[in-house]
Amino acid sequence: STGAYRIGHTLINDDVELLDNDGNEIDEALALAEAFFNPSVLQAVGPAPLLKYLATDKAQEVDTQLVNGLRNFLFGPPGAGGFDLASLNIQRGRDHGLSDYNTTRAAYGLPRVTSFAQITLNPAVQAKLLALYGSVNAIDLWVGGLAEDHLAGSSVGPTFQRIIADQFERLRDGDRLIGELDAPDVVVASHQPEPGLLAQRKCEICSWGI
Repeated sequence: STGAYRIGHTLINDDVELLDNDGNEIDEALALAEAFFNPSVLQAVGPAPLLKYLATDKAQEVDTQLVNGLRNFLFGPPGAGGFDLASLNIQRGRDHGLSDYNTTRAAYGLPRVTSFAQITLNPAVQAKLLALYGSVNAIDLWVGGLAEDHLAGSSVGPTFQRIIADQFERLRDGDRLIGELDAPDVVVASHQPEPGLLAQRKCEICSWGI
């Protein structure tokens, strides 16, 4: 949670839009920095226009970039500045005692890298890593994972893929109610909602104008 699962921060866009049923803006887009601790927009138009935007907007790429609203204005009052989420992620990893990027790779059965070119083919990212860390053995896990070239058909590189897959496997294998487990002595309870409950939820959502 303090390493690979913070990839989501690179996916966030730098604005908040409000859309109608046809995907048209019903009001001027709000800068992300102006949206923190600012419930007035939801109070004015309700949650539906925001949810429509979140459901249809394209995410940013998983890479080493974060939008300005997260780098300079996180959690500050609108227009007053704030924290740098990238710096917080790096410091949190160190506070929690995460191993460095190369040590983590080895722990997950991946070969240690010996050069920055083995992390990414992007020369600009290689140069930046060299300038910041000096050695491939000093890279913070979060930074190194984001810098990796993506695997074919994947949104992440090999290190984060191993971590995320391992976590999901542990969650699955540790849940006695997962029906995929080969455990005949385990009674799998049904958690499927009743059709009437599904219809009720759909009506509730429709009442929001979604």
